Amino acid sequence: MESLTWRFPLPRTHAGITLANGLQGVLVWGVRTLSLTIGRNGFWDRRGGNPFSERIDFKTLSSLLGSGGEQRVREIFRNAATDSGRPDAPTQIPCGRIDIEFPEGLRPDVATFSTDTGALSVVLTSPGRAAECMVLRQSLTSELIWIEVPPLLRGRLRISFEPAWTHIGEHLQKVGCQPPTRESLGASIPGEIVVQRLPADPAMALAWADHGTHIAISTALGESVSADPGVAARGVLFTKDLDCHARSAADWWSAYFRDVPKLDIPDASVARSFRHGLMKFAGLTHPSGVAATLQGPWMEEYQICPWSNDYHFNINLQLCYWPALALGRFEHLTPLWSLVHSWFPRLREVGEHFFGTPGAMMLPHATDDTCQAIGTFWQGTVDHASTAWIAQLAFLHYQHANDIELLRDVAHPLLVGAFEGFWAMLDRNDDAAAGTQLSLPISVSPEFGEGGVGMWGANASFQLAAAHRVARALSLSAAELGLPEDPRWATLRAQLPQASTTEVLLGPWDNPESPKRRRIALWEGQDLTYSHRHHSHLAGIYPFSTLDHGDPAVRPLIEESLKHWSNMGSGQWCAWGLTWAAAICARTDRPDAALAWLHWLIDNCENEGNNLSVSGLLGSMQEWCGSDDARRKMHEPRQFEIMQLDAHMGVLTAVMELLVQSRDDGIHVVPRVPWRWREFCFDGIHAAGAFVIGATIAEGRTSSIRILSRAGKPLRLRHGLGDRWTLDGQPRTGDSLDTPTRLGQTLLLARV
Repeated sequence: MESLTWRFPLPRTHAGITLANGLQGVLVWGVRTLSLTIGRNGFWDRRGGNPFSERIDFKTLSSLLGSGGEQRVREIFRNAATDSGRPDAPTQIPCGRIDIEFPEGLRPDVATFSTDTGALSVVLTSPGRAAECMVLRQSLTSELIWIEVPPLLRGRLRISFEPAWTHIGEHLQKVGCQPPTRESLGASIPGEIVVQRLPADPAMALAWADHGTHIAISTALGESVSADPGVAARGVLFTKDLDCHARSAADWWSAYFRDVPKLDIPDASVARSFRHGLMKFAGLTHPSGVAATLQGPWMEEYQICPWSNDYHFNINLQLCYWPALALGRFEHLTPLWSLVHSWFPRLREVGEHFFGTPGAMMLPHATDDTCQAIGTFWQGTVDHASTAWIAQLAFLHYQHANDIELLRDVAHPLLVGAFEGFWAMLDRNDDAAAGTQLSLPISVSPEFGEGGVGMWGANASFQLAAAHRVARALSLSAAELGLPEDPRWATLRAQLPQASTTEVLLGPWDNPESPKRRRIALWEGQDLTYSHRHHSHLAGIYPFSTLDHGDPAVRPLIEESLKHWSNMGSGQWCAWGLTWAAAICARTDRPDAALAWLHWLIDNCENEGNNLSVSGLLGSMQEWCGSDDARRKMHEPRQFEIMQLDAHMGVLTAVMELLVQSRDDGIHVVPRVPWRWREFCFDGIHAAGAFVIGATIAEGRTSSIRILSRAGKPLRLRHGLGDRWTLDGQPRTGDSLDTPTRLGQTLLLARV
C-alpha cells in the first residue's frame, strides 16, 4: 500500500499527523517549528462519577414520568456527589507539547508515513540550503517515541516542553490539582522529567532527552510514578535497543498493511481517506493498548478534552470498532472485550438494581474506564440500547471471526443481560382483536431534543430495533453454544412492534381523503421534526438491520422514511452522522448517495492534516456546534475543532458496506454498483461466517467474486452476477449461492 504524505504548514494541534500505539499518542504539526502534542490514553481523574443507580430504579422512573414528575427525575439524576473543589465528571487529562526549533531557517515541509515501517519522515527545507530529514519512530511495546536527528543538526536544536498545565492549570487547580513537578536530567544530557499528580488517581510522567543522535520521549502512568517518577520514565528514555524497537514496529506495520483489505477504487479523495483511516485505526485500537475512547491517545494540550475523552456507547465507540470486523483485525477488539468483561459484576449490579430483575445488565451511554456513569443527562443514562449495541458488536465479532470463546464468555452474557433489561421494561397489553402485544412505555431516542423536557415516549424505534436484534442474536447464539431456547425471545419477536410509525398525507394536504403512507417515527407520536445528527429512528435499517429494504412489505415504509429524513436536511448532522448516513444509504441501494455523503464529509469536515472535526470547519455547511459556547468560538479554529475518531473510522465502515454487506439472509457483494465506479476491484473484506471476499467490477457490473472460507461454515451468497454464472468453472444459474464449504476452501464465481 502506498505511503501517506502531508504538506506543511500544519498550523494547529488538530491538523497534526496521528501516531499512536494504543496507549501513547502524538500529533505532529507545526509551521516554523516541529510540534509534538503528546497524550496518553488512560490518564484519568476519576472523581465526579454519577452513581444514579443508587438513587432511582426503573419502576420509580416510570412512576415519576407517568405522573408528570420529570423535574423530579432531573433532580435525582443531578450528581449530588460533586461539590466545589471536585470535578463534575471523570475526565482524561492531556500531557503537553514538545517544540523543536531548527537552525538556518529550516522548517518542516513534507511528511511521509511509511506503511512498510510505520515511521514518519519529516523533510526540513530552507531557501538556498540542502534539505534535511528527521525520522519519527514509535515503539509498539513501550511508551517511547524517538526522533532520529540528521548529523548536521545534532547539538543545534532548541527543544522545549510546555505542559498542558500552562493552558488548563486554572481549571485543574479549582478541582484540587497541583502544578506538575519538573526535574532536569542533569548537565550532561538536555532533558527533563515532568510529573502531573492527581488528588485520587495515579500520576503520569513525561520525560524527554536529547541524546544528540536522537531525541527520546517517554511516558509512564501508574502508582509507581508518584513514588519515583524517574524509574519508569528513565527506563524507557535511555533504552539501548532502539533498532530492535524499530524492527519490531516495522514488522508489525508491514504485516498490518499487507493483511488489511486492498481496494482499487476510482475515487481519489475517498481512497485517501480510507488509507488514512487504516493508519488511524491501527494507532487508536492497537492490541497492546487500552480500549479506544472518543479521542483515544490524541488529546489536545490546550484544553480539557470535550466530553471527557470518555467511552460513549450510543454510537461513538461502535463506530470506532466496527472496522475491525470487515478488516479482519479481530485482535484489535481484545482491549475492549477485556475492559467490558472486567465490568460484568458492575453491569449486573446496576442492571439488577435498576430493573429489579436477576441477570439484567445495564451500561450507561457514557462512562469512564471503571464504568462510572458520566454526566446528568438522564435520557442517555437510561438508554438501554447502549447495552444491546455493545452486545451486538460482540456477537458480530463472533460471527466474523468464528471465535466460540468470545461468544461464550462475552457476547452471549451481554445479550442475555440486555434482554433481561428490555423484558423488565415491557408492558403486556391484551387486545381481543390483536391478541397480546408488548410495548416499551418508557423509552428514549439518543440525544434527540438535547435532553429537553418531554424528550421521551413509548416505543422509541431505536430501542425496538435494539431489542429485536438482541432477541434474534440470542437464538443464534444459544444454538451455537448448545443452550436451550428461551421462549421469551420468540414472544418478543412476535409481539413487540418493529418500529413506531406515523401516518402522513401524500397530498393534497388540505384534503383528509388524500392517500396516506407511513414512515418511521422516533417514538409514538414523535415524528422527525428537524435535522438531527443521531439517525437513531433508522437504526432498524442499519446497524441493527431488523428492517430489510429487500422485503417488499417493508420497503415502502423505509422509502418514505428516507425521503422525509432527506427533506429534513443535513445541516445539524455532525461528522460521524455523515458516515452513518452513508452506511444507511449503502444498505438501501443508494450507493451514489452514500458516496455523496462521504464527499460532503471530506469537503466540510477535513482540515489541513486530513483529520475530521466533529462539527465541520469554519465556512463548512455543517451547523451543529454542540453549545452556544462552541458557536462563539467558531472564528477561532483551534478552539472550535473537536477531534473524535469515530467519524474517520466510520469512513472505513461505510466504504466497506458499499462492497460487502453481512445481512440476515446472507452475504451481499456490491449490492448496487455506483454509477461513477465503472471499473474497480477489491480483496480481503471479511464477512459473517468467517468468509473473506474479493470482487472485480468491469463495465459497471460485477464480473467475478473470490471467496475464502476460514471456518468451513455454510455460505449464503447474494452475488449480483446475473442469472448465468460459473462456480469454479462449472455453469450455475440463479441470483444466489447456498452451499456448504470446507475449512480453507476457496471459491471463484464468474459472470458468463
